[in-house]
Amino acid sequence: MSDGSGRLLVLWDIDHTLVDGGGVSRDAYVAAFERTTGRPFEQLTDMTGKTELMIGAETLRLHGIEPEEGVLRALTDAVGEELVARAEQLKQAGRRASGSPQYVARR
Repeated sequence: MSDGSGRLLVLWDIDHTLVDGGGVSRDAYVAAFERTTGRPFEQLTDMTGKTELMIGAETLRLHGIEPEEGVLRALTDAVGEELVARAEQLKQAGRRASGSPQYVARR
């Protein structure tokens, strides 16, 4: 939402009540995990209501990897890169979650 000043307000939907990303976030995690750990991806933690750091740490633990700062930072940085690379895919696959307010805009 812009107030006309050139500033843009971005609201993050960490609990998945407003936006359905169509699986794009999961795909980004899979690619980022395999790229940063060199191991095959097996399982993603439940992402609902969690920050990226929490998701990354829990997902690493599910794979028997201790989420030390270096590996966790590498994973979350890689997830960010993967999401940027999938921006167009997210625009196509993402949609307002059913029951979310009508004022959730798509850009």
